Amino acid sequence: MALKRILAVDDEPFNLEIIEEILEDLDFELKMVNSGPECLEVVEEFDPQVILLDVSMPQMSGYDVCRKLKENPNTQKIIVMFVSARGTVEERMEGYSVGAEDYIVKPFSHNELKLKLQHLNQVLIEKESLEQQVEDATSTAFNAMANSSEMGQIVNYIEHIGSIDNEQELGKAFLNCLGAFDLQSNVEFRLDNEVLHFSVSGV
Repeated sequence: MALKRILAVDDEPFNLEIIEEILEDLDFELKMVNSGPECLEVVEEFDPQVILLDVSMPQMSGYDVCRKLKENPNTQKIIVMFVSARGTVEERMEGYSVGAEDYIVKPFSHNELKLKLQHLNQVLIEKESLEQQVEDATSTAFNAMANSSEMGQIVNYIEHIGSIDNEQELGKAFLNCLGAFDLQSNVEFRLDNEVLHFSVSGV
């Protein structure tokens, strides 16, 4: 199952109890915290796919928490779903403007939250499958190129230079690649205070 971990953030323990009750028969790991700062403290280690986030909290509003989550490269891809009693059009638009993917207004139907999470789980599974297909197709394409004569030389050269850490080895690798195409070549590297020459003749 793609959706495995959910982080719920609300300063009211009763609201967290309701969320826990709703999700108890679903196969998700649920972690609950009582404030925005606590959410930001635990989020990277817990690594949830979804955060159920209240808006009105005393230490830091849900809007501010969401902004910080979306500004952090390590957390910006986490799906944020606001769960709040603040349900005016302006308040919901504010939630989307700070980066939230969904907004549920309290009080809400238990089935509404369940269905949203189950649908989201299916979307994540399909996304994961597509990413794997792209990875497999890319690997197949590179293997096909590596097994062809001329393109294989170029692919092997590109893979090889990734492990080279000095100019001499880089120059030799470049000459070897061109030599595979029966090309007689000279290479010159112009560095800050040095000019390096490489030639198939060694001169």
